[in-house]
Amino acid sequence: MSFYKIIDGQRYDRKVLELAEELIQGRGDGRISRDDAARLFESVQDGRGITPTENKSLFYILDNYNFTDSAREWLSDLLSINAPIELPAMISTIIADEYDIQHISFAYSLEEITAQEELPHNQVSFIKALRLALETLFADDEDAESPRSIVMNVYELFPGEVDRADELIQSRLRTHLVDANLQLLPNVDWTDRDQDFDFNPPENGESASENWIFGLYMPTLSDHFYWIVVNRTGATSAYVYGFN
Repeated sequence: MSFYKIIDGQRYDRKVLELAEELIQGRGDGRISRDDAARLFESVQDGRGITPTENKSLFYILDNYNFTDSAREWLSDLLSINAPIELPAMISTIIADEYDIQHISFAYSLEEITAQEELPHNQVSFIKALRLALETLFADDEDAESPRSIVMNVYELFPGEVDRADELIQSRLRTHLVDANLQLLPNVDWTDRDQDFDFNPPENGESASENWIFGLYMPTLSDHFYWIVVNRTGATSAYVYGFN
C-alpha cells in the first residue's frame, strides 16, 4: 500500500489521515481533542522533521475535521512556521471564521513573519499573536481612543447601563471592520521619524523587536490610526490604543 493518499489530485500522508479517522470513531461529537491533536503531531515526528507532505496533511485535517477550540489553536500554532505555503489560508480562516471579520484587508509578508518568528527572544508564534491581537481589539477599552472605547461612546453602549452592551459593541466593531485595513508592521528602526515609511509607526514608540505590532485603520469609525501590541515573550498583556 502506498504511503500517500491522493485527494483531489493532491498527495497527503496516509498514516496521519488514517489516524485522524481512527480518533473520531465512536466519539459522541466526533471532535478531535487536545490529546488527539498531540497524537496527530507526534505521528509525524520520525526524526527527519516534518516534511512538506506531512505539513499539508495536518493542515488538511485542520480544515476538514472537527476540533475542540483548544486543540485547533494548539495544532495550528505549531504548524504556522513549518508550512508557510498554507499560512495565508490559515490567516483567512482565523479572521473570517473564528472572529467573523469580513472583507478586511490584511497586509503582511510571509518573509517578514518568518523573520519575526525567528527572533532569538520570540516566544509567541505569529498565529498566536494574531489571535491575541483580534481578541484584544474586541475586548480592550482601557485606552480612551481604542476602537472599543470609541464605539462605546459614539453609540452610547455602556456595559452595566445598556442591555446586551458587549454583544452590540462587538457587532458595531465588526460593521466598521468591513473594508478596514490591518497591517503587520515590519521589524525596523522607526525612532527616526524623519524617515518616509509606508506605514504608521506606533505613536508611543513600541519596538517591533520586542513586540508583534499590528496597525489598523477603520475609516468608517473615525480618522484614528490604531496599534495592537502583543509582547513577544507573553510577559505582559496585549493592548490597543489609537491616535488621530
